Amino acid sequence: MGNLTVLEFLQHPFSFKANHTLNWDEFFLHQLMHSFHLEKDLLQKKASLLSGGEKQRIALLSSLLLKREIYLLDEVTSALDDETRMAVVEYLRQQDKLTFLFVSHDKYIKSMSRKTLTLKKEQGTRTAP
Repeated sequence: MGNLTVLEFLQHPFSFKANHTLNWDEFFLHQLMHSFHLEKDLLQKKASLLSGGEKQRIALLSSLLLKREIYLLDEVTSALDDETRMAVVEYLRQQDKLTFLFVSHDKYIKSMSRKTLTLKKEQGTRTAP
């Protein structure tokens, strides 16, 4: 995120050639910020000064602004308090036209998922140090 403001960080992917057909949607940005319990004044803050939970939500918000159909989310709620975690998961759950693949230890995410796959360590296997 570097020395960019949060707004600059969020707008940056729209300058990439691969995203040249996408339109910046400020209304959608503010909807997402509200849904993820983020204040509007955060947009002018240096991204490097955000808390872990703010960075996590801004990264998710950044990907949602690109309006993809499939998302792979790794521990998307790990740095969030319970209230914010539930707000983020509830928002994602309501997105019927999108596909989310979660990697998570969060029981709330598991309970709201339509399908789950649990990976277990086989006996006798070793993990890297």
